[in-house]
Amino acid sequence: MNQPLNDSTFTARGLHAHPVAALRDQLTQTMTATNELRSILATVDDPGRRFGEHR
Repeated sequence: MNQPLNDSTFTARGLHAHPVAALRDQLTQTMTATNELRSILATVDDPGRRFGEHR
């Protein structure tokens, strides 16, 4: 059950960061990844739409 710990859960001295700080860091990483994915998906054409088709 030992899972590798995320680097954000440790301080520079190798001690555990406050749990709230670790969760904040993970949430920030998740939100950043979400925004990047949205940007990527926004550039993908809708495969169900034909050229010139009005919606």
